[in-house]
Amino acid sequence: MPILELVLLSTAILLSAGSALLLRAAVQKNHNAGLKLRDTEQKYHQEREARDSAEDALRRAEDERRESERKLEQAQEALQAAEKVRQQAQAEVHSANDARMKAEMEQDAAKEETRQAKEDRAATIRAKEQAEQERDAAFTRAQVAEQAKARAEQELDAVGRQRDEADQARRTAEETARRAVQAKLNAEEQARLALQRAEESKKQAEDERDAVNERALRAEEMQKQAQENLLHANQAKGAAEERARRFENEARLANESTEKAGERARLAEQARINAEHERDIARRECEEANQARGIAEDNARLANERAIRAEELQKQSEEHRLRTIQDKEAAIKRAENAEHERDAAIRRADQTEKEQKRTTKVLERAKKRRRNCSTPAERKGKRSRYKHPSIQFAPRLAKPGIVCRDRNLEWELAVELPDDWLTDTEEPQVQQGDSLLEQEHDLWELKDLRNRITVRSGDKSWEIRLDEREDDYLLFKLSGYDLRYGTRVRSINRGAYLIVVPEAWDRADTNLGSKPEALSIEGYLAYYYVIDRPCKIAFRTPDGNSVEIAQSTTQFELVGNCLPDADEEGCPLFGDALPQIRATNTNAWETVKTIAVGEEGRERKSWKSILITPTPNRAEQGLPNEILGWQASWIFLRFYDENYQLIESADFRLARGLSKIQCNQAYSLPDKNGHSAALVEFHHTTGCVIKSASGIDIVSDGNTTFAEMPASIAFDKTDWEIAPQGHEPIDVTILVERIWWTIGTADKVPAESEWSDKVLQLARTDFDSNSSKVLWIRFPKPRWTNEVLIGFTKEAARPFPVKVAEQLVVIPLCSFESSEPRFRIGVSQFGIWVANSNASLAAMRVQAKCKRCDCMADSMTGFLNHVESHHLDTILQPLTYDEHVKRNPNLTVGLVVCQHSSCRLSWKAHWILDSNASSRAICQHAECKNVDHSVDSDGLANLIKEHIQQKHDAYSRANHSPHLIPDIRKCTLCGWTKESPSLDHLRHHLKEHHLNTLYELC
Repeated sequence: MPILELVLLSTAILLSAGSALLLRAAVQKNHNAGLKLRDTEQKYHQEREARDSAEDALRRAEDERRESERKLEQAQEALQAAEKVRQQAQAEVHSANDARMKAEMEQDAAKEETRQAKEDRAATIRAKEQAEQERDAAFTRAQVAEQAKARAEQELDAVGRQRDEADQARRTAEETARRAVQAKLNAEEQARLALQRAEESKKQAEDERDAVNERALRAEEMQKQAQENLLHANQAKGAAEERARRFENEARLANESTEKAGERARLAEQARINAEHERDIARRECEEANQARGIAEDNARLANERAIRAEELQKQSEEHRLRTIQDKEAAIKRAENAEHERDAAIRRADQTEKEQKRTTKVLERAKKRRRNCSTPAERKGKRSRYKHPSIQFAPRLAKPGIVCRDRNLEWELAVELPDDWLTDTEEPQVQQGDSLLEQEHDLWELKDLRNRITVRSGDKSWEIRLDEREDDYLLFKLSGYDLRYGTRVRSINRGAYLIVVPEAWDRADTNLGSKPEALSIEGYLAYYYVIDRPCKIAFRTPDGNSVEIAQSTTQFELVGNCLPDADEEGCPLFGDALPQIRATNTNAWETVKTIAVGEEGRERKSWKSILITPTPNRAEQGLPNEILGWQASWIFLRFYDENYQLIESADFRLARGLSKIQCNQAYSLPDKNGHSAALVEFHHTTGCVIKSASGIDIVSDGNTTFAEMPASIAFDKTDWEIAPQGHEPIDVTILVERIWWTIGTADKVPAESEWSDKVLQLARTDFDSNSSKVLWIRFPKPRWTNEVLIGFTKEAARPFPVKVAEQLVVIPLCSFESSEPRFRIGVSQFGIWVANSNASLAAMRVQAKCKRCDCMADSMTGFLNHVESHHLDTILQPLTYDEHVKRNPNLTVGLVVCQHSSCRLSWKAHWILDSNASSRAICQHAECKNVDHSVDSDGLANLIKEHIQQKHDAYSRANHSPHLIPDIRKCTLCGWTKESPSLDHLRHHLKEHHLNTLYELC
């Protein structure tokens, strides 16, 4: 026992000594910890000061960058303006050259026309000369005729000397002398006319231009010749007078040789006749020569006018050519000025670019000290444009890869490096082909999509082989709050994508995707697509081939409490609990090595992420519960294989505290009174706050929030904010699915105030073939339905397809022109059938307008009542007595009554009463002693006719039984007759045979 106590005591002493040593060591450690804490606080203060100074430098650099960008934009605008001025100047130079060439062509044409005019004028001169020659020849023949005449007169004088004793020969000689005098007078008249024509030719020749002076000289020569001819004619006149005197003296001697003189006189007479004939021929030839000369003068005048017009055209073309040369010189000057302005703009742009590079370097230095990121204001897939900050956060890739981002109204493709590649001591280098890419913040912008990309950082390297890819397009999966950042993927399935294709490609289906957007790489364009269901996306190449975009089925999906959210481009919204990751195929997990889960849109410095290794052979994988403690509400998932290649990605939003969103709405189509208000319920925890961004009043009882959506198109789609306690708020869009419609024209989209949920009124003419009216239908959202039935009845309704990307449908009313209700009197309902419900869109009223008056009827019964009360007796008239007589010959045809006051005789005549019948009746009544036979039968017949019309009908009906003259109605439209018809018979006849001819639809 003492030994045991000694051992225990020794143990206690040792334990106390050890405790003292441990206590001393703890005190020393605590002291050292205090010293380290002070050092840490000092370093923290120093880092904080350094951070503040870096933030100041960053802000200054940001201001300088904005200023440089503004200057660069101004320089670019100036450069564009200069380029436009230069292009305009070049266009003016081209137009001036075209005008000059046109003027030269017009000048050549004018010269050709002048040459042709000169040739015509020369031909005219030659024709005129030929006419003058012919006229001279005619004058020569006239002179020969005068000489022959003179010879005849000489022979006549010889005969007169031998015929002194013959009175008959003297009388003949006197007659011959008289004729000779007449011939002399004719010659004088011809000479006078020749002189007058010569004077007129002289006046016309004086009016001609210098080119026809030669003709004027020839005309003067002709005038001189005519004067000489006149002188010769005067001389011949004197000789003839002398011969006449000599003949008078020698006439007495001609009596002895009467017989010989008579013979010679006959010969002289024949010679005179021949001379007169030759004179007439010469006169006709002279007239023809004058006509030829007139034609030649007209041709010369026309040639003169053409020459003058050609000279004027040549002068105008010369003036136009001079103006064209002046315009060309001015355009060249403007082009030179534009070139100078463009050079100045280029110099300003270069200077601005240098300033921007200097600002960028300052910004890079500030960034190395502290990376500052900001969350974009727009979220949930909104595509509105805004200017991005200089430093934008994007989730990092596991390996270097190509990403896209929307920057300054265009998409930019760049190389992004993982964080571990950026933390090396050496600066990373990115090379494409033979040139190094410039670093801008954390990205290296690509220059083309053809060359291989090599990345080096320290002892690590990576290659992106763009030159070996089979397809000529790139695919990017967009993510983030605003869908302005994307990572490259191999295929598409569901979500938002950016497809980069050559700019020469066209979309095969223009209804899918957006319009082409600008890309930072020349020769390519970007197309934005949101895919929520399997669809074929293809492009057409310039050679006509079709290129389909690679697609893959979704391998992984998120399952859980998915809440309704009407944001078309947003990711799924889950409430209250984390979703599970479900693989569509169990073998899909064999290709997944790592799942990266992280917060979307936060600064990288505080960005939280988790790497998950999936468990094989499990259909569903859970997410760590620590995600519930994150502040962010937007979570991303990235699935990588063993080579760190991205297999698939997904995003989701988590609304903590919100368990259910319920919209209490009966149908999408309204009843006859229109849409009713819809009640929306939010089921949440006590700390979750529901706020309306659309100004809707809400009522909350702690765990449930109620909101009533008014029956207005403005409240169909409303925005809400879900604010869980201790977490970031999240936006939710609630859609009340209601259908609206209106009537308008196809070229004008209805305004929001024009949409209706009531039954509209349509006229029959709105459905005519030339009608421009259309029916506009507004669905709750795009892709809400594929087809809608429109018509007057469901059996006759026509299907109209609804385009996938459109919310509005336009239906021309003229498509229903041949519908049966348009040809039926009354009110017909024009309705819609969609999604197992129907509603009346409009009411068409068709009325019947009477063709015999302006009465309008809303039903066939009303129209028949109108015809019965107003037009039945005019359409179905009783037969006249003459028509009864034609049907029954036993009826009295005529009644003859003597008009004499003392005669009471009357009788029946069984024939149609006319003038002849009246005459015969009068002849039969001739034995009446009281008839004045001095009146002719026709006069008496006329007296009988006047009286017969008054008494005929009354007498016939009064003296015949009813069965001889029954009640017979005759249709004036078709000749139909009916004896003793009832009102139903008459109405039935009109309805069956003439109803459509009595009215017109309107």
